Amino acid sequence: MLQGFLRYLGHHHMALIALFVALGGVSYAAVKLPANSVGTRQLKANSVIGSKVKNGSITGADVNASRLGKVPSAANADRATSAANASHATNADHATSADSASNASTATNADTLDGIDSTGFYQAGSKVADSNLLNGIASSGFYAAGSKVADSNLLDGKDSLAFGPPPTLVSYGQSAGSARTKFLDLNNLRLFATCNSAGVLSLDAETTLTNSFIAVSVVSDGPGSNTPVYVEKADFAPAAAFMNFLGTATNHAAGTLVFRGDNGAKIVTMNFQSYYVSGVTGYCFVAGTALAAG
Repeated sequence: MLQGFLRYLGHHHMALIALFVALGGVSYAAVKLPANSVGTRQLKANSVIGSKVKNGSITGADVNASRLGKVPSAANADRATSAANASHATNADHATSADSASNASTATNADTLDGIDSTGFYQAGSKVADSNLLNGIASSGFYAAGSKVADSNLLDGKDSLAFGPPPTLVSYGQSAGSARTKFLDLNNLRLFATCNSAGVLSLDAETTLTNSFIAVSVVSDGPGSNTPVYVEKADFAPAAAFMNFLGTATNHAAGTLVFRGDNGAKIVTMNFQSYYVSGVTGYCFVAGTALAAG
């Protein structure tokens, strides 16, 4: 039987080849499709893979954004209304607008702070104020940190009144023949000077207080040739003035006067120098300082 089949092939092989060629042409014609004839119905589900899609051929208009899943790297951008630069946002939770925010958690708008945009603030590293001035005043107008600032009106926390009044300047100068002149009125003590027509100086003292005392000690070119002179008046009172208490010892004299009024309730001390030049063209002067207490 096999031999007979082989003899059949040997006698009819050309015919059989022609038959197979004819049948192949029909099959080719059957699978060749016309242009634009393949649509979604001809494609199997999930049959198109990424390598079969031309790069850059799919645009935003071809994508249904509502069907897209969550992008893994944007897990913390769930509540960002506008995250134009969310690629720079590490955490943009609760951010209404998180443009270029490194960490915008709970930020309403990372472009503003308390409703003020960046133009309302100084940039990092900028010079905010003139370090050499404070309210327009140079640093030399302030005490250095740690320095002890003293009140010029206070000494050890006490004002000047706690130490008594300041010294009173004593000054008198008149030419010969001048009238009696008061040159000190302090703590109820009054001092007068007269430069008479001969150019000789005399000093008087008065008080408005009872129970007072006055004493004067001087060294003078007058009587005694620079011998110290001491005088006092223990009953010094309004009705008992101390007249010309130094006599001629007022010439080239330097000394101290002490007044104690009203049993010591009022005190005056005066250091002074007196001098006169006798003659009708002479002159007299007294100079010094006085302190009061009480």
